[in-house]
Amino acid sequence: MTVAAQRQHTGTAGRTENAQVAVYLAYAAPAGTAFIDWAWYLPRSWTSDPGRCRAAGVPQSAAFAAKPALVRQMITRAIDAGTGAAWAAADGVYVQDPALRAGLARRGLGCVLAVTKSHPVTTGMGTRPAVELAKRLPAGAWQRLSAGRGGLLSVLAAAQPDGDHPHDDQLIPLTRHEIRGLFTGLHQQPTAPGKQLHWLRWRRRHQSAAKASHYRPRALAPT
Repeated sequence: MTVAAQRQHTGTAGRTENAQVAVYLAYAAPAGTAFIDWAWYLPRSWTSDPGRCRAAGVPQSAAFAAKPALVRQMITRAIDAGTGAAWAAADGVYVQDPALRAGLARRGLGCVLAVTKSHPVTTGMGTRPAVELAKRLPAGAWQRLSAGRGGLLSVLAAAQPDGDHPHDDQLIPLTRHEIRGLFTGLHQQPTAPGKQLHWLRWRRRHQSAAKASHYRPRALAPT
């Protein structure tokens, strides 16, 4: 039994899939970035079924918590442990929780929270969707900032040719995760690049086959 799995939206796939979802806390500094905490997102379908949780080894004390609540808990643990931080960033799932923003403010942390284009923003001229306010800003009001050295991975993933191996089209495109894993493996075992490349190609071919198997029933289903 796979803990916390159900059909739910996952940002990795960009759609609803049968998947596990976890919330991660990463610490970023000039020297690099590292994950320092994480928690499973347990859907209500799990927390409301004690037998299912018990069979999967989920502690009896586990209760449903929305993703923003999980983030608040992790940030609290990190700050209480003495982790120094000046600000926090998160995607649009978390901006809708006033308690998270209030908690960050009480801790003296600045925040950068992504919003959807329809997110309501209250201004002197009333409440407007974020996209409308963004369109009103002149071009000179925008400033482009680097996301950091880790954006090298995004560039590599976006710049790869349509077929990085012309004789094998059964591979999924390289993702940032795959590139990071390759670099990490080569750093840990620099004398065995062939082994790392073989494993990467096997994994990409396996994922391609899994993707094809997943979509085949949909293609055959009557419309």
